Amino acid sequence: MSSIKKKLNLLLGLISGEKAYTGPAYVSVDVTHRCNLKCLCCRYHSPVIEEPYNRESQVTDIPFDLFEKLCAALKLLDTDLIIFEGGGEPLLHPRVFDMISTAKRADMDVMLYTNGVLLNEKIIKKIVDSGLDHLKISLWAGSKEEYILNYPENDPDNFDRVVHGLETLQSFRKVKKGKFPYVCLCHPINVNNFQNIDPIVHLAESAGCDALFLSPLITLDESIKQFALAKDEERLISKSLRGVMKRLDSLSVSHNIRQTLLNYNINNSSGALPCYIGWYYVRVKADGEILFCSRCDLVMGDLNKNDFGEIWNGAKYSKIRKQLRTREGLKNITECEHCVNCCHMMNNKRIHNIFKWFAPFSRQPGI
Repeated sequence: MSSIKKKLNLLLGLISGEKAYTGPAYVSVDVTHRCNLKCLCCRYHSPVIEEPYNRESQVTDIPFDLFEKLCAALKLLDTDLIIFEGGGEPLLHPRVFDMISTAKRADMDVMLYTNGVLLNEKIIKKIVDSGLDHLKISLWAGSKEEYILNYPENDPDNFDRVVHGLETLQSFRKVKKGKFPYVCLCHPINVNNFQNIDPIVHLAESAGCDALFLSPLITLDESIKQFALAKDEERLISKSLRGVMKRLDSLSVSHNIRQTLLNYNINNSSGALPCYIGWYYVRVKADGEILFCSRCDLVMGDLNKNDFGEIWNGAKYSKIRKQLRTREGLKNITECEHCVNCCHMMNNKRIHNIFKWFAPFSRQPGI
């Protein structure tokens, strides 16, 4: 959160127990369900999953007018960041650059995830000119050999396209003499790539990336658990990552390795903390449904029926905020069963470290 006022309003909401006095700090939007890849470990399009997640959805791209409505509401709520991601490739949306402009006019920073395959010169120029703040490129391979393993039903030459795109993007940024978009290379770790992290580190360095994020494989489907690391492999990669961390620090390349090591070292548990996500985050599906979290199916409302502001402080949110103020409350929500390696864990921890001192004075659940 960007301001002291917003942080104080978040704390005020926590003390009240159910009402949010500020909007979500960041919102993720499922821009499209269409994708140009079949990544091995993707729960939406993996070739090894018999029943991909959300395959029943009838809406492939979020309607532009619905997105405009969302941005108008988020501007009133002073949201900081909107994230274009979801179950597809955001750059496939026909109006993705109009969406970036709309979000920027609503005073939000914009982050876009991509698999990098479409990063040709034309698209890169549009990205740089659009004012996009953050670009995250997901790449499960540091070499063409690893690419074949992690993208078995895709063109191996896509690896070269991604690398060329990263290099071209760096050239465009140099010409513009600007630092935007901030470029982060994201590299999920699995059995096909954990044995040699050096190539992806070298790529991040040579392509001028601002950051390299490495993360454990999130196994939200039984079919992809076979690609997760065993305990002895986790110990090996943890040792390697400590060396990588020193190298990245020396290169002034940002990273998340401390967080990744924490995820491995706490036995893939989200810990004993309450869940505070309902105070600072929301996920918007392409069809307008509002989900409580990026990994659960708990529907909080529908933008086709209600304004986001009404949903954000509606009865459903009030009820779940009260319930999740204890760890026991989270355990009783059946829709939330994928808290392993929770990507919001550090935010929850930061909030908890402050709120725990005020909790005795707050309104308790059921009161």
